Amino acid sequence: MKPRIILLYGGESVEHEISCRSAVYIAQTLLDDGYEVVPIGIDHGGVWHLQDHVTCDMSRDEASVVSCIPGRGLSCGGLFVEGEIIFPMLHGSYGEDGTIQGLLEMLPYPTASASVFASASGISKAHTKLVALSAGIPTPRHLCMRRDELDLSRIAALGWPLFIKPNSCGSSVGISQVDEPQYLEQACELAFRFDPYLLAEEMIAGREIQCAFIHDGEELFISPFGEIRTAGGFYSYQTKYTPSGKVTTRIPAALHEAQETDLKQAVEKLVKIMHRPLFGRADFFVRDSDGRVFFNEINTIPGMTDMSMFPKLCEAGGLPMPEALQRIFAGAVEVSRESRNRLLSYGEKL
Repeated sequence: MKPRIILLYGGESVEHEISCRSAVYIAQTLLDDGYEVVPIGIDHGGVWHLQDHVTCDMSRDEASVVSCIPGRGLSCGGLFVEGEIIFPMLHGSYGEDGTIQGLLEMLPYPTASASVFASASGISKAHTKLVALSAGIPTPRHLCMRRDELDLSRIAALGWPLFIKPNSCGSSVGISQVDEPQYLEQACELAFRFDPYLLAEEMIAGREIQCAFIHDGEELFISPFGEIRTAGGFYSYQTKYTPSGKVTTRIPAALHEAQETDLKQAVEKLVKIMHRPLFGRADFFVRDSDGRVFFNEINTIPGMTDMSMFPKLCEAGGLPMPEALQRIFAGAVEVSRESRNRLLSYGEKL
C-alpha cells in the first residue's frame, strides 16, 4: 500500500502562487498513481489550513487551522492528521530556506525535502557560489551587498551587461538585466524589495543549461542536461510561468563530451558538499566564446508546474514523475531511518 502524503503548499513568500501551481500538478500526479493526498495550505499570513483538495483559493476558516506539536505531529480540530510522509512543495522564504525543514524535523513524519543545512545553503545564491568555488567549480564574477554596503561603482566594474538579483529569491522574482549605468540604481531598489541582500553578477554570454537530480539514500540520479532558450531577454518570471512566455527547451542539450563530463562532475561535487539534498535542479551556463562551464545556482525545491523543467528533465532521463516521486519518498524514509537510528545509538552510548 502506498504511503499517505501530507502535501504542504502556499506559504508566505512571493512565490506563493508558484507553490500552489506546483502542488496542483504534484497532487494530481500522486492521485493518478494511487496515492492518498492530505493537502495543507499555508496562507499569506503563515497560518496552516487543512484542505479538502489542493487549490490556489484555499479555505482559511478557523476550523481548518492546523497546529504543529513537536514529537507528536500535526493537529486539526483536536485530531492528529494522519500521514506517512510530509512533502513541502514550498518555494522561497519560509519554505525552501531551512526554516520549515527545521520545524518538520521535530515531527514524527519522514520529510521529503533537503536537510536544514542544504536548504539554507541552497537558498542563498551567494553562499552556493562560495560552495561551488570551494569545490573548484567556476562561477560568474559576482558581489553580494546589503543596502548599507551598496557601492554602485564596484558593481559597475563587473562590466555591462550585468544582472542584479535578490540573493534569496527563486522563480526569477526581482531579477533585472542591466545594460546601461543609468538603470543600475533602479535595479538594485527592485532587488532590495524582496531581500535584504542583493547579488550583482556578470553576464555570461552563452547558453543556460539545467539538470534534475534525486538522491534516494543509495544512488544519485542525474537527468540529461537540458537547454533553456528564450526569444530575447533572460529567463524571467513571465517567461517561465505565463503561456505567452517565448521559451523553448532542448533535452538533451547539444554539448561536447568534455562539457557533459564537467557538468556531471560539478553536480556530483555540489550534491556531496551540500550534504546530499534529496532532490533538486542545478543550473549552469556554458559560455559561447570558449565553451567553459559556470555554475549558476541550485534549487532544493524546484518548480513543479506543468511548465517546469524538473518534470521534463526527469522524464527525459527515463524517470517519469510518478517514479521520480517514488524515489524521493524512498529517500525521505531512508534519511529519517538513518537519523532516528543515529539518535537511538547516541542515547544508548550516554
